[in-house]
Amino acid sequence: EDFTVWTIDLREGVTFHDGAEFNAQAAKDNIDFIDTAALSGIAIGPLIDHTEVVDGDTIAIHLTTRWGAFPSSFLAGLSALQRSPASMLAEDKGSRHPIGTGPFVFESWEPDVGMTTTANPDYWREGEPHLDAMEFRVITDPSTRAAALETGDIHMMVTTVAEDANRLDEEYTVLRNWDTDPGILVANVRPEISGKPNPMSNVHARLAVAKAINRDEIAASVGEGVEIPSSFFSSESPWGQPAEENGYPDYDPAAAEEEVAAYLSETGEETLSFTILGHASPDLQAVLTLVEEQLEAVGMDVEVSIMEEASLINTVIGATYEVAYFTPYSSPDPDQNHYFWSKGTAPGEGGININFTGFWNDTTEDALRRGRESEDFDARKEAYTEIVLENNANATTFWMYYTPFSIVAAPEVKGLSAIGDVPWGNFNPKTWLGGLWLAQD
Repeated sequence: EDFTVWTIDLREGVTFHDGAEFNAQAAKDNIDFIDTAALSGIAIGPLIDHTEVVDGDTIAIHLTTRWGAFPSSFLAGLSALQRSPASMLAEDKGSRHPIGTGPFVFESWEPDVGMTTTANPDYWREGEPHLDAMEFRVITDPSTRAAALETGDIHMMVTTVAEDANRLDEEYTVLRNWDTDPGILVANVRPEISGKPNPMSNVHARLAVAKAINRDEIAASVGEGVEIPSSFFSSESPWGQPAEENGYPDYDPAAAEEEVAAYLSETGEETLSFTILGHASPDLQAVLTLVEEQLEAVGMDVEVSIMEEASLINTVIGATYEVAYFTPYSSPDPDQNHYFWSKGTAPGEGGININFTGFWNDTTEDALRRGRESEDFDARKEAYTEIVLENNANATTFWMYYTPFSIVAAPEVKGLSAIGDVPWGNFNPKTWLGGLWLAQD
């Protein structure tokens, strides 16, 4: 009744791909695993007291706090994916040979090349999967990827190239998720980085960046129809609101110059100098070059540094950056972003920082608590709106454009209607794969 214990009645008759039974003990093993794992344990560990096997197909998760958002947050996200108990005991914890309960069985994987799967003959959804196998290929070059679809070498592609989605719209099925994953620059607001003063700890520096970025120009450079965010939630989302109510500064070069002057006066520095980190993507590099030009036009000294994605992630998590390109905010339920905003996940240098910016205050901490504890939508929305307003007032996040995620499928690919039921441009489970099928001549 107080949302501190959730009892889950598990589906019966489900088996893992290795033949093991999916039952209460297996579910408990999975929850115990994420409760104590190195990264997930930081976010989940403080919330779970223990998991109890009630009977063969029932578990009870005992929490340390009230969690009204548990079903739409924990159970709907990556944390709820179930893996075979045997794979959790393997040296790689199943990362190189995943064993789950889904419609397709892992067969092989070659890093940077692709993965092959075969149909699960014991899948619990009757009649699925329809396909005998699925092959996933890594094709990093956009033109090569589009050409592979047009020549029939692949049946379907995921792309973030708006031009390809727009160009292929007439002859192919194009499913757009263009308002879920905001392409942003995050600012590290901590006072120091490796013992040196951090310019982004000053709110005038951050406001200068926010007011100097011409988001309309950037979105247009990404592609026709690309939308512009100003919040963690799209205005079309149940959690969002009209852009003009989000409190994010408008593009105003003159005001940006004033903020630069205020920063110099307040700190005694001669210039506002900092580095923007990004990963090795030609499209992103073009965006960051445009941002660099916009910021330097109002008197900032900016360097863009391109890193391999793994190095970029480690640098951001380690809190040793000033400004970085990142896209963490795409989850359908705001509580799934809790650890990106929490004081408890911002230990600073020497720790693992899932709150990348390091920003929090009493208002955001109270809002996070209310958003997590309550089961009432209106109360939760009010709490998360406060988080949006606090972050925008403090310019912790520099909004640029929504990533134009598109699925483009050949005409013979069917069963696509379920894809649009929930936002899919994120890391959440893709439960529709088993429903795909091919129409044959």
